[in-house]
Amino acid sequence: MLTSSKRREMFPQEIVIVVHDGPFHADEVFSTALLEMFLNGGDRVLVIRTRDISDALVESATFIIDVGYIFDDVKHFDHHQDKGLDASNMLILRHLFKIGALDQDEYFALEPLFQEISNVDINKDDIHVKIGEAAAITGFKENTYLSGIIAYQNRMDPESEPFEQELAFRGAVEMAKMVIHAQLYKGWSKRKNIQRWNKGEKWEEGYSMYCDENILHWKDLAPANIRYFGCKSSQGYALLTKDSRKYPLPMFTREEYPSLIFRNSANFFASFKSKEDVLKILQIVSQ
Repeated sequence: MLTSSKRREMFPQEIVIVVHDGPFHADEVFSTALLEMFLNGGDRVLVIRTRDISDALVESATFIIDVGYIFDDVKHFDHHQDKGLDASNMLILRHLFKIGALDQDEYFALEPLFQEISNVDINKDDIHVKIGEAAAITGFKENTYLSGIIAYQNRMDPESEPFEQELAFRGAVEMAKMVIHAQLYKGWSKRKNIQRWNKGEKWEEGYSMYCDENILHWKDLAPANIRYFGCKSSQGYALLTKDSRKYPLPMFTREEYPSLIFRNSANFFASFKSKEDVLKILQIVSQ
């Protein structure tokens, strides 16, 4: 991972980011958040929200994002002039990776999230229709997905004061930073999880498997035929099932397994003090 000082060397002067004014969307919000986080630590970044892209502003700007109808992968990062382009947040993400401001681990941790935001912004494959259909089925409002939550913060009522919209934009950028931090953490945790998986001693029989490490997201790592899984946990040892509807954990009591700590009522998780109890149950369900 690059240090803050290394990133500062790439842009030693104040960074000027230009985005459009009016209603904001997740693509320029996440672009701004990413630039503030990874270049100069955000302490020497000026954000200007306007659609008046004068020659003087172009000259002074470091990044012109989601406005201006130009994409050159240097200073201009708008996508509206070309339906074949991803949204501005993906353009910025790729640019920072290309110039070395993001390392490979950071890029690949953020890419799925940023691509999802881009797909919503450009309505790729009529995703807006799918979001509406999902909202109708689940009963959840359309503003409960990430891009919707960002857009929901706009303050565009005619009687609102201009400063309210600027404060809302800043709030959305800070929220985006929290999401980016969480996504980077997930990427780091996934890499650590794979390392633990690779070094852990494993036992496998039939449909059951055990790994002598604390493993998260085991379904992504275990062979496809595995239905039941055991591993170390923060409480002791965990017993889990791949699908509680198809493969519920068998019924067992504390009298049978004295080290039982907790059993989930939905039959997908149980924790034990004893590794031996977990292995006994795994052997029972292995066939």
